[in-house]
Amino acid sequence: MVSSEGKRHMTVQELISQLTQYPLDMRVMVEGYEFGFEDLTELNVENVVFDVNKEAYGGPHDIAALHPTKPAIPALILTATFHDDDKTPSIP
Repeated sequence: MVSSEGKRHMTVQELISQLTQYPLDMRVMVEGYEFGFEDLTELNVENVVFDVNKEAYGGPHDIAALHPTKPAIPALILTATFHDDDKTPSIP
């Protein structure tokens, strides 16, 4: 789907439609922070505001609670649990 601003986004209906093309037991992952891939671990609904972050290293949209004067809508957030470098076991 394309927004009124001409930006591409996906709805739940479009996601379900695309997921039906894959085996039910296929593992689901997302891109890692810097490189590689991480396992998808949760689905959450968050109220989101659009186009508030201008930094190139972050996503343009944000949690509504951080921008209380901006209009928000609920969005489905796909969450990955990124590894924590501080928990990497050390080699004796």
